[in-house]
Amino acid sequence: MICFFSCFWRLRRQKHEKRIFSGLRPPNPRWAASPPKLLFFSLTAVACKGTAVVTLPTNTQIMITREFDAPPHLVYRAWTTPELIKRWWSAARGAVTVADVDLRVGGMWRWVMVTEDDFEVAFHGEYRELVPNERIVCTEVYEGFPEADAASLNTMVFTEKNGRTAMTILVQHNKQEHRDAHINSGMEAGMQDAMDLLEQAIIPLI
Repeated sequence: MICFFSCFWRLRRQKHEKRIFSGLRPPNPRWAASPPKLLFFSLTAVACKGTAVVTLPTNTQIMITREFDAPPHLVYRAWTTPELIKRWWSAARGAVTVADVDLRVGGMWRWVMVTEDDFEVAFHGEYRELVPNERIVCTEVYEGFPEADAASLNTMVFTEKNGRTAMTILVQHNKQEHRDAHINSGMEAGMQDAMDLLEQAIIPLI
């Protein structure tokens, strides 16, 4: 969802690459002969045109803030409606093939995309708290790295400001190494593009 965007880790076919990120388990059998490579680069080196702001409140947290020219109920709707999720979550890096949403506390979500290189990338989690149009708290697991302590806890808050929405997303990791891997994966570029597409998806709803 965040790594979202929820991560958009850059996965590429690397025929002669034998070194795989520690703990990574390829979700696609085709990767067995040609494993994916996680391409890391510094967050500060990414030039993004988006308006979201990324900060690091603690050693295990990522905070994302962005405003949308739409009321909170529409931004919330874009996060919780499968048809809308499919319009923005891929960040124009492929196609969303699954956007399952069981919108209730204890319900599960699972989003899957197929990249332009024909790799399947999947995330899932459990909704822990839901306040319609105001707040979403859920876990998030990247299925290529499914160790229990690698799950993050994401808290999204949607606040109305003069007809606009101020959105904050707090991503809480269990370890600094997981937070750092998330940041260094190049997540900001994908996140910025996804947020731009999300805004475009809700404009027709206004």
